Amino acid sequence: MAHSFVMSFDREIESFMAFAKTFPGRAILLVDTYDTKKGIESALKVAKNLKKEGYDLLGIRLDSGDIAQNAKYARNLLDEEGLIDASIFATGNLDEYKIEKLLETKAPIDAFGVGTHMGCSSDVPFTDVIYKLVEIKEGDREFIPTMKLSRDKTTLPCKKQLLRISGKNNIMERDMIVLEDEKSKGKKLLTKIMEGGKRICREKSIEEKRKSLAQKIKTLPEALKGTAVTFTYPVVISKKLTKTTEHLKLQIKKHILPRVIFFDIDTQYDFIHPKGSLYVKESQKIIANAKKLTRHARDNGILIVSSLDTHVPEDPEFKQFPRHCVSDTKGHKKVKGTFLNKTKFLDAQKTYSIRELKDIARMYPQIILPKNVFNVFSNPNALNLFETQCPDHVYVYGVTVDYCVKEAVEGLIKAGLTVSVVEDAVREISQEEKESLFSLWKKKGVTFITTDVLLETLSQLKESAPV
Repeated sequence: MAHSFVMSFDREIESFMAFAKTFPGRAILLVDTYDTKKGIESALKVAKNLKKEGYDLLGIRLDSGDIAQNAKYARNLLDEEGLIDASIFATGNLDEYKIEKLLETKAPIDAFGVGTHMGCSSDVPFTDVIYKLVEIKEGDREFIPTMKLSRDKTTLPCKKQLLRISGKNNIMERDMIVLEDEKSKGKKLLTKIMEGGKRICREKSIEEKRKSLAQKIKTLPEALKGTAVTFTYPVVISKKLTKTTEHLKLQIKKHILPRVIFFDIDTQYDFIHPKGSLYVKESQKIIANAKKLTRHARDNGILIVSSLDTHVPEDPEFKQFPRHCVSDTKGHKKVKGTFLNKTKFLDAQKTYSIRELKDIARMYPQIILPKNVFNVFSNPNALNLFETQCPDHVYVYGVTVDYCVKEAVEGLIKAGLTVSVVEDAVREISQEEKESLFSLWKKKGVTFITTDVLLETLSQLKESAPV
């Protein structure tokens, strides 16, 4: 598994899921592309999904940073989750000396991968060339810059050019790394020699190479010609590339931060407004919190998935309940402040492809799932939508706990997702039923949180993101 594979996905955990789906019985997940500890935690989530399919996670790979310390951290987490047979595989320019030092730390490493130092004798000069992704392209989308953020192995994004600035007598003064299309002074050093797997320029003869080398040696500063060189030749990064890099680091925060989804259940006029035809007692008291959650999601790029009770005038459900939420009526509408301007309705009569659902979630901050029964997962797109997003946490709110909220929470539990109920943003018909359900859900791992604590927690998480 390569870092470039991880970087080609929107989120690290999505790459893990794809890799595990392709190699379910042989998955060793590379966990250090962005943040090693969070990578390990994502690997554990994938391990749980593999277990459901009857497979065990083979292991994880550590390739950078403090490998000994990270291995101890990983072993503890793996063992706590019952993954005592999952291996820890270490790589990263290792040789016999580095391996010996790692063994001396008693690091719980099961195997070592040696590349460069196995294929080359370390006392003979070699060029260590490493392939790292700088841009990705999916389908008809534009090229998107990407970069690696591992400690001591950070890369620069985008296609680049290297410019050489020379002074008097053509002596090298400094080099500058710039964006490929950036205009700046200096001689371009990078030229294309291969295209489509074929050489596109003539290879020089040995004599031509000797002559070229001799000319280049003459351009070296005197301080670089000795055997004990202390002078560091300046290589600078252009302001434009620096700005692009810093902007991308902020974007990658989204890759590192836990992915959260707000699941808004039936916050509609007929249920929540006192004049609604199926008004839930005191439910208007959750409107303020529902609005707070909607605003926070809008301002912080959190996807809102909203169920929408939708009926036709002669719906069979009206034999049991008063007529409510009839399509295109006032009672059918969402309460003001819970509906964003840019939304996408996923028709329950149409099944969208996985690719379509990913694109929709990327383009729309709120997705509406119409339904005509209690269970939102009756909409054929609901489960697939959550699976495409691989959320770390789903926060549920709305009405009512005894019916539609119940179906939503239990559907998420069945899908193996981490669920919290925003307890001051839900309402129930029966207090006794609510207490019974909360007790049952708690045993199944559901947690409960208030609106203000949730928003404060998410804000703190964003501030402390390790980028």
